[in-house]
Amino acid sequence: MIRGIHMGKIKEFFSNQKIDLEKVFRNYTIAIISAMVLSIFGCINNSFAYNYDRKDLSYTIVEYAMVFLLIFTVGAVLLETIFVSVDGVRNKKALLFGSIVNALVSIAWTLINVNIYSVADIFEFMTTRDIAAMNIMKLFAVYMIIIGGLAIYKIFKKTGIDFDIYMARVIFGLLKVWAVYFVLMLALEMLFSIFDNLIFEIDYWEISEYIMILLAGFLFVPYTLMTITRTDEENSKFTKGFVNVLWLPIIYVAMAIIYLYIVRIIVEGQLPLNEVFEYCAYIFMFGMPAWFMAYGFLRENDLKKGEESKYTGFVKHVKYAYIPLLILEIISMGIRIADYGFTESRYLAVVLIIAQTIYLAWELIGKLLKKKIGYENYIFVAMGILIIVNICPVLNLDKFCFISQRDRFEEAMESGDYYTAESSYSEIKYTPYGEKYIEDTYTTGEQFNLEELLKEYSEYNYSYYEYVTFSTYYNSHESIKIQGYTNLYKFEYDGGEMMSDDLKDITIKFGENQEVCADMTDTVEYFKKKEEERGSESPDMGYYYMELSPNCCLVIERISFSYSFDGSEFKYFDLEGYVLINDGGHNGQ
Repeated sequence: MIRGIHMGKIKEFFSNQKIDLEKVFRNYTIAIISAMVLSIFGCINNSFAYNYDRKDLSYTIVEYAMVFLLIFTVGAVLLETIFVSVDGVRNKKALLFGSIVNALVSIAWTLINVNIYSVADIFEFMTTRDIAAMNIMKLFAVYMIIIGGLAIYKIFKKTGIDFDIYMARVIFGLLKVWAVYFVLMLALEMLFSIFDNLIFEIDYWEISEYIMILLAGFLFVPYTLMTITRTDEENSKFTKGFVNVLWLPIIYVAMAIIYLYIVRIIVEGQLPLNEVFEYCAYIFMFGMPAWFMAYGFLRENDLKKGEESKYTGFVKHVKYAYIPLLILEIISMGIRIADYGFTESRYLAVVLIIAQTIYLAWELIGKLLKKKIGYENYIFVAMGILIIVNICPVLNLDKFCFISQRDRFEEAMESGDYYTAESSYSEIKYTPYGEKYIEDTYTTGEQFNLEELLKEYSEYNYSYYEYVTFSTYYNSHESIKIQGYTNLYKFEYDGGEMMSDDLKDITIKFGENQEVCADMTDTVEYFKKKEEERGSESPDMGYYYMELSPNCCLVIERISFSYSFDGSEFKYFDLEGYVLINDGGHNGQ
């Protein structure tokens, strides 16, 4: 009897899952198929890392396809949310037109992304190549933020339920989807490992990667869409109990500990530790979903009863107990910024504080505007914040942090505070804006003297302060000149630490047990000169031809090396390219 009941529940569960999956496939056909195809291309791309030359045509096709499908899938989710009804009725004309536009936009962004530095060259008259490339990528990020944010907002509006109840049903559902995906991956990895050790040897790590990628497209994406669109089912007693009996109490205890810490620093007259910001941020990131879910659960019950319980009102306002923690965050981060200026992590910390403040003041904002503003509109606030972080002039993350550290560096240099100057210099040196500032402000000789001065004040005195790194790559649109040669061989040379004299005798192996010896001294000097001309950017100069003899020529498509300022030592020296031979019987040189 009991067994029959359990079997009936299992059958009912799988039957409901089938119905729900059929519905989500009907409503998001284009997006899900696109995600599945993307996962297949992801597996193919993964195979290149193990088996193929990443520069061949097939890899290029896969690279373009993956970028296109990723962009197209996000756009397809938005389109199908708008033009497919809850019952699966499709506005075919609008969906067709929208899909064509989505495909064209996706193609444009794909071409830009894959050829980012070639596109950046167009704007090089305005700024450096690296800054142009960075700003183009930020524009792409903004596009994805807008499309993704609108898709989330439209999905919620389509459900027709209150936002707090929606969040209560969706958050835990997403956690279950992610948990199932994670557990399934661990289980499969265990099975492959057992098979590998007990039956016969397989590359189970590689197989696991393929399975993980396929599951992402064929399982994770459909179930995620099903979870965020299917909100007609209330949460189980276990879910409500987990949030109310376990999750929320842990948040309350954590907040109580921070309250005790606040009392302690007030009594002892101390400033808050730097670590306290991280603790408070974690409490907020775990607390906000719990507050949403708990309030949503209670609202569901209250709607059935027709009145709001006192506990519902308590949970609704318990988030305001976080305000002292927010103040503590502001003080803690303010101290760090006042002492050390803005870095990326501190900038993002301030962004989080602003987002927290808006969230806690949401209902007050509604009262000031004399209308109720649903929390779903917070999606637009989040989108706005992310857009400012990416592209707002002066206030965007990279520019704002650079200005802060540049000003700190200049003030420290003027006052002779070289420890502070070194700290700021190390923050800006390897950023696009910082590289341009250093190149525009200091000559090569002055840069060397500055490096020599500041490295003595480095907290860690890392060895990279003593080296210059150079890297270039081939022009993918240029063909190799093979006239006069009969054979072409691919080669790669990976050299470790060496002295400059070692460059005179570099042995390059190619083909089947063939090798040539090359003196790379003049070649390195050529590229050093290019580095001085172009600064720290990575110049795309096309293939470099190096004739070793009348019958042999090296075609360098990539060269990368790191050398000391005096040129006597190399930390590494890497080459990649082709060997041209005009005698098919060549057996080495």
